[in-house]
Amino acid sequence: MNIKKLSKQVLLIIVGQLFISLCVSMQIVVNLGLDPLGVFNSGIANIFNTTYGMGTFYANVVAFILIIILDKRYINLATLLSLFVVSGTTGFIVPLLQQLFGSDPSLFVRIILLVSSCFILAFGYVIYVGADRGVAPLDAFAELITDKYSYDYKVVKIVADSTYVILGFLLGGSVGVATIIITILVGPIIGWFKKTISPSITDFVEH
Repeated sequence: MNIKKLSKQVLLIIVGQLFISLCVSMQIVVNLGLDPLGVFNSGIANIFNTTYGMGTFYANVVAFILIIILDKRYINLATLLSLFVVSGTTGFIVPLLQQLFGSDPSLFVRIILLVSSCFILAFGYVIYVGADRGVAPLDAFAELITDKYSYDYKVVKIVADSTYVILGFLLGGSVGVATIIITILVGPIIGWFKKTISPSITDFVEH
């Protein structure tokens, strides 16, 4: 085992997940709806009358168990670390952002935070996936279905995200105009970041 390479991968996963946690926290402060996974996680939080962080933890633990049952090959380092990073940090980041921008920011501030969150989400995703150590439990379903049935990943991802939004909405999750905006913007931004920074991430891991 290459300890140096593994350490770099762990660092990338944690840093990427922290960016995602910041993104979700910004969306919570904006209060105009969350990204598809956020809608589902907030729905779980609503059902159990708990915080968003704990809702995220519960949802990912269930997904983790299901993936073990369906195909444990999709369990990797990122799958494990993702159980704890976002769920354990949003509770600290949200109050900090509320101190900076207020609990009821102006429309202008909301728009700035929302657009920024799209770039931060995409950036964090590309970083942690670039570690090449798997993905978060809820993200793994799309990969599992794509590989098992040879479907187009983009189509599977759209169906998966739509399912998360519908389930989250039915569970009382936070759905709003931001959900639509994030869904439209994040995909292309991820594609752009993959072209611009993925080679550097790979080089960082391998050397």
